[in-house]
Amino acid sequence: MRGRAGEALFAAETDALEQQRIDRLYLRFFDIDLGAHGTPAPIAEVSLAAGAQLPATLEVLPVVFIRNRALDGMDRGAGRALAKKIRSQIDLRAAALGVLPKEIQLDCDWTGETREPYFALLEALREDAAARSVRVSATVRLHQIKYRKQTGVPPVEQGMLMVYNMGEFGPGDEQRGIYDRKAAERYLGRLSDYPLPLDVALPIYAWTLQLRGGRVVALLQRVDPAAALLPTRVERRRALLRRTPSDAARTFANARSQLARLPGGRALPL
Repeated sequence: MRGRAGEALFAAETDALEQQRIDRLYLRFFDIDLGAHGTPAPIAEVSLAAGAQLPATLEVLPVVFIRNRALDGMDRGAGRALAKKIRSQIDLRAAALGVLPKEIQLDCDWTGETREPYFALLEALREDAAARSVRVSATVRLHQIKYRKQTGVPPVEQGMLMVYNMGEFGPGDEQRGIYDRKAAERYLGRLSDYPLPLDVALPIYAWTLQLRGGRVVALLQRVDPAAALLPTRVERRRALLRRTPSDAARTFANARSQLARLPGGRALPL
């Protein structure tokens, strides 16, 4: 199971982990993006909210999301320095959460242009992690399976295939941005000969699409679609006067919401 970064984990979420008998959580510790000085830096760090506690039996595996722009122009020396910074930040976050990771996972939608610096970063992180008997894995997206000649195969021991966030968002039932079987099948033809062992990540979450005039105007998370319609003109006018954002409880009367989710799946509060 995968978790996000940049927000606190609340008691309801940690309770859900225990109720669903989740024994392994790939938790996004932080992102690497360009900082104030134009150099790669950690942002959006994870934390535990007051009253939240991770289940004692839960294995937590840190995930670090790398933005492509943070890799532009990075040489091997800079890659090694970034690997040390990532290791240091993971150690700090892991200590704060009370976990001792046996695996580190990097998440990056790398391209042919950022392939070389990203793979150099992976190699530097693997070298550092091996000295501590920690494994390094990497996420792999469907287009990186199909177009491996351009994007290459990451130099890690294990990959995590991300089988979600595909297709297009739209008003039709067939336009499912989380999971689209037809879109997935276009990329899976070369899966059997991919030269890296792969685990598979499937979606168990849901989004609400806010539509206006037949077009998607907002993507809302952790929202009940039934609560997304404004009931009266008076409330609508007050919302406009207060400059209230169009969110779960405030939207226009001609808007309608559609839940985009994996058919047959369950949505957990992630």
